[in-house]
Amino acid sequence: MAAGNQERFWEIHEKLYANQEELIDARVEAIGRELGLNMEQFNRDLKDPAIGSLIDKDISDGRQANIINTPLSSLLGNSSISQVLYRPSKPN
Repeated sequence: MAAGNQERFWEIHEKLYANQEELIDARVEAIGRELGLNMEQFNRDLKDPAIGSLIDKDISDGRQANIINTPLSSLLGNSSISQVLYRPSKPN
């Protein structure tokens, strides 16, 4: 959402998803810089309690709807967990 405030939600979404094994603060900031985000605004928005409240509400709504994983597909009221596209690399 912080990147969305700069109209870059989907770009950062794709980068974070592709780098999900290394999502430490420094990596998230590096991705933000790669995307040309205003880092002062981005860091301020990351700490914004209003954004945190929206995320907490989404999590709560998901739990109330018995959503336990993403992505979730729903057809005619019947929910089924879709296969996650991410596949961890196999150990050597």
